[in-house]
Amino acid sequence: MTRQGQPVWRYAPRSGAGMLDHPSLAISLGNGDIALNDDFRNRVIVIDPTANKIVWQYGVDDHRGRTDGLLFIPDGIDLKPPTWGHPS
Repeated sequence: MTRQGQPVWRYAPRSGAGMLDHPSLAISLGNGDIALNDDFRNRVIVIDPTANKIVWQYGVDDHRGRTDGLLFIPDGIDLKPPTWGHPS
């Protein structure tokens, strides 16, 4: 969005694996991709706006869960800084 509230890019497939259901909390990544919660499809995805396609996903489309690999209406994104877990 511009500062005036105008969209500069839109991703909105109406069917198929790329379709979103209540997307929220979109953030721009350093490489230009967009990470977002797809709340009711129970996944976090990364979209390449130049190709207009999902390039990474965590969660299984339309399957809720609280075990590894599944999400239950994700409500946030935390990015891990590249230096975490690496000795200085």
